[in-house]
Amino acid sequence: MHGAAQPMQGDTAARRAPCAAMCFGMGGQLIVAMPGNRRSVGVFTGNVQELDSNRPMRPPPVSVYKLQSMPSQAHLYRQLQAFPGPLTSNAAKKKAIVAYIEEQVQNPTNADEDLSMNPGTMRLLWEVLGIMVDCNGDLSATGETSKMIGNEKIVQLLKDPNFAGDQFLNGCGAAGFNAMGGMGGMGMVGGVMDPANRLMPAAPVNDVQVQQGLQDMQELLLLGKREEACQKALENELWAPALLLSSYMNIEMYQKVMGEFAKRSFKVGTPLRTLYMLFAGQGQHLFDPDTLDPLLDAWQANLSVLLNNRTPGDTDVVVNIGEGLWKLRKDVERHMCA
Repeated sequence: MHGAAQPMQGDTAARRAPCAAMCFGMGGQLIVAMPGNRRSVGVFTGNVQELDSNRPMRPPPVSVYKLQSMPSQAHLYRQLQAFPGPLTSNAAKKKAIVAYIEEQVQNPTNADEDLSMNPGTMRLLWEVLGIMVDCNGDLSATGETSKMIGNEKIVQLLKDPNFAGDQFLNGCGAAGFNAMGGMGGMGMVGGVMDPANRLMPAAPVNDVQVQQGLQDMQELLLLGKREEACQKALENELWAPALLLSSYMNIEMYQKVMGEFAKRSFKVGTPLRTLYMLFAGQGQHLFDPDTLDPLLDAWQANLSVLLNNRTPGDTDVVVNIGEGLWKLRKDVERHMCA
């Protein structure tokens, strides 16, 4: 601690801001050290005076707390005491843990907990923990009780709108997502033709523009100008010709066309857009400032489509969804992406 408080050399802007340090000790202890302060405040005047930065600061005070004695952690401490773990190969121990998890699924919250927490999300997390126990920690294995592969069981839960606050599942996408295993129905209110439920924007078809675009493409191809022809198809949103042509060029052009197709064609935040952006190798653009909120609003549906359609780069997207949820203080939801 004392060494960390010594003056640092170099650019001040590159220094890390002081922060509290904490760790857990034996017997339910919490050790906390608050950062030192290079300012002195007059008791009577209230004036702030900067201390000499060339002199070493005194080590900050270290406090030791008992979790059991902290009122805000009382419920957590009782939960830790009630948990029958750790999980071992002992069959009786596993049975006790399964029974404990089932009890939590039935009663995910009580009066001692944060009432702002979504009980459906807590149930979902406990259900996932139960699946992990059933599969002995290997989600690619078949559960001993469910007789289903762990990942498949989790995806089944993610598609259930009763478990959490996913706006896609609880809103326009729920009916089709559940009834058809995908997004075919798309609509609790007005069905697929309801403007609020469209996965793709309704763009007016201009046959003259389409024919002119195809004519321009053909003229460029007659001259052997594939890249220019592909660009012309992009400008006119002739996606089928553009995708087919780019697939005979190079991977960079194909991914460019696929990315433009996904951005212009699918509604922001929908699983289709997420998946096609991954096909385009542009998963990082899912987290652009203007597209992040709709993606996180539909985190369950997007996580489900990623787990059901494994694609290069999908792990990074899942992790980033979790980080986004954490920044929104949705800690329980974040654990689903860990």
